[in-house]
Amino acid sequence: MSIQKEIAALVEKARIENTKENIAFATISPQEAAVILQYTGIDASGFRHIIETDRIRHIFKEHGNEVSEAQRGNIAITAEDFELLPDIVQNYDHITHERLSKDKNETVKYAKTIGNTTYFVTEIRKRKKTLALVTMYKTKK
Repeated sequence: MSIQKEIAALVEKARIENTKENIAFATISPQEAAVILQYTGIDASGFRHIIETDRIRHIFKEHGNEVSEAQRGNIAITAEDFELLPDIVQNYDHITHERLSKDKNETVKYAKTIGNTTYFVTEIRKRKKTLALVTMYKTKK
């Protein structure tokens, strides 16, 4: 099964079940690790990108409504957008340092223009050696 199909299955599961599961969808590249180290001082070499069902539900709740996203100047996130995550991390346009998460972890934002600009923010979890998706949104070009 392709990683996009695995992501699609996890997204569907998150929408119909209140479970807590995750999958790794990519390993941090040396280029990504260098940028993250520069911004945060954290060596993310060998870390993995993960997506979790509770964050999928959060993203749909906060960024999945067409009307409220349009009021913000954004475009609502769809299930298909999650399948773009591997491409975004492997072919990002830029990475920027963000604020600390509510759990006091460093965060970085990946941006990639795919039709409309897609952004997502990851939380660096040093102990688990992961970059976990925390939110995702799309802006109009």
